Formats: sequence, C-alpha cells, structure tokens
Amino acid sequence: MEIDIRRAAQEDLDAAEQLYNDVCSALEAGTNWPGWRQGVYPTRADARRAQAAGALYLAWDGARAIGSMVLNHDADPDYAQVPGWGPDADWPHLLLIHTLAVHPAYQGRGLARRLLAHAEVLARQSGMRALRLDVCVGNVPAIRLYEQCGFACAGTAEMHFCVGTVDPCRLYEKTL
Repeated sequence: MEIDIRRAAQEDLDAAEQLYNDVCSALEAGTNWPGWRQGVYPTRADARRAQAAGALYLAWDGARAIGSMVLNHDADPDYAQVPGWGPDADWPHLLLIHTLAVHPAYQGRGLARRLLAHAEVLARQSGMRALRLDVCVGNVPAIRLYEQCGFACAGTAEMHFCVGTVDPCRLYEKTL
C-alpha cells in the first residue's frame, strides 16, 4: 500500500469531509469508540478550521483520503485537571494530536501507526519535546495503539465534548 501523508490544502476539504462521513457512518453502525457523530464531529467545518491553521494532515491512497489527524498546540481547558497539563505547561514545545481517523476500509493495516510516526517526525523536526493526545477511557483499540507506540498515560480528565457529552479521558504523552 503506497500511502502519502501530507498537510491538507483547501482543495482537499471535500476528501476530508468524505473521510469523516465514512468513519462516522461505520462508528455509528458498530461500536462507536470515540463517540463521534456524523454532522456533529468531526465535520467539514472542523476540517476547514484545521486546514486554514495549517494543522490538518491527510493520508492518501491515490486520490482517496484514507486517514487524518490534526496537529497543533491547542490544549483543551479540561486538560488542567491533570498535573503538568494546565495553562502553565510548555505548550509551544508540545505537539497535540487530535481527530486521528482511519477510513474503515483501511483499518487494521497499520495506517494509524504511520500517522503517529509521521506526527513524531514532524514534532522532532520542529524541536518539540513531546507529543500529547487525549482518548476516551472506553476506546480500548486506541489506548492499546497509543501504549504500543510509546505513549504513557499522565492521568484522567473529565472532558466536555462538542457532541454534548462529558466523558472520562486518558491524557497521553510521548516524550521525544
């Protein structure tokens, strides 16, 4: 599988939206580990904001977007529940991973690992000292992946999500 991971351009928003819709449809039809809902999160508007900020990355198989992630320094205020994750943290030197998604037809092929590895390369090139992310405590597959990729749990926070839920999430960090 020849995969290209690159920063999204404005003309990639249709592909990002299709990816999000396909992922949400599959999640809603099965076990919805992250609690995403089509039309609520993630959406084209989320992709547009991330792309405009230069933070949206897409994985491509030819002309098809098959994976995505958002890389930025935008810490959720709920992170402050965990020591070292509040406003006093060194956020300019910490790269956050948000909205890691893999198309259902490509799950189980190592694409999420490749996206995480790509984020790590970009973080190292930018002089970041760590990668950070959050994951709902019930998202067992993602937790397993993150731990296998060297992320360590720093604690748990009650996260307030745009889908209208408050869920316990683990906050993970990988020191670089």
